[in-house]
Amino acid sequence: MAVATAERIVEQQVSTITIAKQRYFIRYTENPREILYALKKYRPSYFTFDTETTGLHLKKDRPFLAAICFLDQVYVFQANKGMLTWFPDWAKTVDMVYAHNTTYDMHMLGNVVGDKAPLQVKNWGDTMGLARLSFEAVSTRDGGDSLKLKAIGKKHIDSTSDRFEKDVKAWLKAKKMQDRKELIASLKQIKDEKGRWSISRFEEESKKKITSLPIEVREAYDNWSAMYPEPAYQDVPLELMIPYLAVDVILTKITVEKFFPVVVLREQLEVMQREFKLIPVVYKMERAGIKVNREYLMASNKKLGDYIFKLYTRLYELTGMEFSASQHTEIKKIYAEKLGYEPESTDKKFLSKMADDGDEVATIISRLRRLEKWKETYIERILEVSEYDGRFYSNMNAFNPVSGRFSGDSQQFPKDPIYTEEGYNYERSTGKRPPESMILYHPRKAFEGHMWYLDYSQVELRMQSHYTLFFGGDTNLCRAYMPYKCVHYQTGKVYDFKDVQNRREWSLLRKGAPAGLHWEEALKEGWSAWINPDTNEPWIPTDVHSSTTLKALEAMGIDIETLSKADFKYWRSKGKMFNFMRNYGGGDKTASESLDISLESAKALNQGYTDAFPVVITYQENVTKALKKKGYVVNLYSRRYYITNYRKFYKCGNYLIQGLKSRALSKSGKIGEVAKFEGNIWNIRSLNLV
Repeated sequence: MAVATAERIVEQQVSTITIAKQRYFIRYTENPREILYALKKYRPSYFTFDTETTGLHLKKDRPFLAAICFLDQVYVFQANKGMLTWFPDWAKTVDMVYAHNTTYDMHMLGNVVGDKAPLQVKNWGDTMGLARLSFEAVSTRDGGDSLKLKAIGKKHIDSTSDRFEKDVKAWLKAKKMQDRKELIASLKQIKDEKGRWSISRFEEESKKKITSLPIEVREAYDNWSAMYPEPAYQDVPLELMIPYLAVDVILTKITVEKFFPVVVLREQLEVMQREFKLIPVVYKMERAGIKVNREYLMASNKKLGDYIFKLYTRLYELTGMEFSASQHTEIKKIYAEKLGYEPESTDKKFLSKMADDGDEVATIISRLRRLEKWKETYIERILEVSEYDGRFYSNMNAFNPVSGRFSGDSQQFPKDPIYTEEGYNYERSTGKRPPESMILYHPRKAFEGHMWYLDYSQVELRMQSHYTLFFGGDTNLCRAYMPYKCVHYQTGKVYDFKDVQNRREWSLLRKGAPAGLHWEEALKEGWSAWINPDTNEPWIPTDVHSSTTLKALEAMGIDIETLSKADFKYWRSKGKMFNFMRNYGGGDKTASESLDISLESAKALNQGYTDAFPVVITYQENVTKALKKKGYVVNLYSRRYYITNYRKFYKCGNYLIQGLKSRALSKSGKIGEVAKFEGNIWNIRSLNLV
């Protein structure tokens, strides 16, 4: 397979590596003109590009090694300004420049030669996009193909393609073990009443949340950390890194060869080109970042940390043990002693049941898990990323989601503040926001400047209603968004959603409508110019969440007239969540667990949804029929979703909606070109326009 040692690549400037039975010539060069000359000589239609970097921060980290591959040629070079300044010139010699997760490599290029350099390249492509359009529409979580380059390489290209990666990992592991021995030796020098410190004792004591490590031990660890930082890829000898990087850029090149014909065969070329046009838009959005209020975050981090310590202190008083809220094994032991048997799980459901029975330990553990997640995800990570220049940066990816929408590497960012227990009690008793002393953290204060939140109301349900039109239209659902099959109160003309002029008149009001009343409120109060022929009353947009709820209550045998406003509000909130969950393919069991309701109530909500919007069920059934017949379905923007496992067919009903929504929003105007990122940073509909 690999016919030459890695050392020869450096010594002789050229060697060979065989991947998927094809031999590639690997050259290490420090001359950018050599690469330009080769590109002009061989005239490839594309080349692939990859970098090895000091880390994953989009602005702070730098590439230290880079490579390009075309035909059977690979050029590896130091990723310095002298080499990368030539990159736009290299790109002009080919039709396409591919990378795997392209915007990341664009950032690394920009970090060396300036923000504008990657935008000078007008022909970027992404092999993740090619793979997504070639793989089945099954997520990795559900057993589908991973889009990670090495996973693609090992499964679809060459099962031995990870052999040079193993060499690099072996070197890193050996270096870590060597450095660890230094820590062990330092700890052994420290002795107390329990004897000399060992590495196992140090690791066990480090997990404790109340008892602090002795100063001498902490200093020994801090000194070791400073002297022996965790080894990274830039520390690995060049003779190991060159073939490692060469294989990655080769795999990227073979991915193009393998999957581009599939994209063409599946008639997805237009979809691919459409997605690739967004690459520079995504780069610019990621590059902007969001200005962080670091002073507030640091104060909140301390405040939250002190409160967490207070909870752990109480937990220690109750149990007599020091453990973290994430140590499930230790928590199981506590409940085994308390219950007389060891529970199978100490998950949210178990702890909730114990808390309902008055168990304070369960209440504290549940609260700690939530608070520690908040602290780590929504405070400490933002502080860590923003330490470089005061801004928070996040990766956005158009290809990981099966449907065609975007995902990000940041969690869904919450909008509501988090309180102390006293704060929640205050809010429940007064209906007012608690005083500042009871507020641990307010997410809206985490960022400075102006934040714009663009929210497309019920966009998934709107797209769902659109798809029902192909099956006669779901009258109830369609009337939530337009006067479907209604007639004008003066002309008697039936509303025609296919007519452009009619579409502009969907919210027309009758004469006499109160001046100054917003059209949305006016429609709710019955001032529409369109008459519902079923009732001969003005059209009032369907409240889709109440529709599901009313039908569900009927299925439960509950008389709506006997419910208080508070009870109906409770069930409507469950109906609202279920409506979106049902569109995502959620069933009875999922609803029961996610909404924290009984299985019988979840079944009633499902029945309520079916009764309220029967044509949605017809749509979903026809999606399944199409998959059985053709093996794929296609959305209104020509994106196909292939699935062979009939147990996964139900997911395509949602993929069609998500894919349609993403594309429709990305066409909706100047800002709309980035509106596809309805998940922008935290999968909320936010755009930073500062």
